[in-house]
Amino acid sequence: MKESEQLEKIKKNILAVDWSMDDTPYMGFSSDNIRGVRFAIEKILEGTGITIESLFLEREEKHWFES
Repeated sequence: MKESEQLEKIKKNILAVDWSMDDTPYMGFSSDNIRGVRFAIEKILEGTGITIESLFLEREEKHWFES
């Protein structure tokens, strides 16, 4: 797998983690846990020039997660 493909896969995985937390309150994952995960994601992306917002835009542009 090329580096560009790896980076795109990582971006998709970050979005999938964020997206999967939509249902977690029904499974016992508290809002504090969700805030903690989102904080960790922000820290991971810090200094990369990538934000969760830019990932949302890229998802729309590239039609990720669409069947």
